[in-house]
Amino acid sequence: MSGPHAPEDNGTSSPAEKLRHTFRKRIPEFTISRNSPVSDHSMELTMLNRRSLLRSTSAAAVGTLGVAALAAPADASSPEPRVHPAFDPDPTAGVTRTLLQENPSPAKGWKTVQTLVEIPRRKESGRHSHPGVEVGYIVRGDVSMEFDDGTTLSLRTGDPFFIPSDTIHNARNIGNVTTMMLSTYVVDETKPLVTTHTH
Repeated sequence: MSGPHAPEDNGTSSPAEKLRHTFRKRIPEFTISRNSPVSDHSMELTMLNRRSLLRSTSAAAVGTLGVAALAAPADASSPEPRVHPAFDPDPTAGVTRTLLQENPSPAKGWKTVQTLVEIPRRKESGRHSHPGVEVGYIVRGDVSMEFDDGTTLSLRTGDPFFIPSDTIHNARNIGNVTTMMLSTYVVDETKPLVTTHTH
């Protein structure tokens, strides 16, 4: 600020005077002549306005820093995008059904068949049915036996199970080892042992 109210700094000013001189440069003040009809009350309001401006400027700066500090951790803690497991194009790969024995049934037109079914980890038998009843036993592993009506059997090593004739079901290996199931069927000898259902 220039004019009669801005004394030049000739190197002899005290630190307090230098500070006041700096504020006068940044904050406009009213020039009051000796003959101006300004009351002491008006001068007091002018000083209050200057103090309010300083406090408002400081508060705005602190507020900006606070918002920036709070925003930084939020960005750093943003959750990682979820990664979905890869789709298995062949969920029945590796499933085997070994024929152990096959014999005529006492009932005409029927036969008795026994198989050992093995399902690798994270694989399943696929939806299928049999033309007769299945009586089974879990030799090893954990199996989720799922039926088309929405019911599910949770089977573990040593558990027996029974599946009615022509009932669509799917055996899923939910354990950590290859599942082994011993199954005995009494089925119509004129029909295939297994009928798959893809839809």
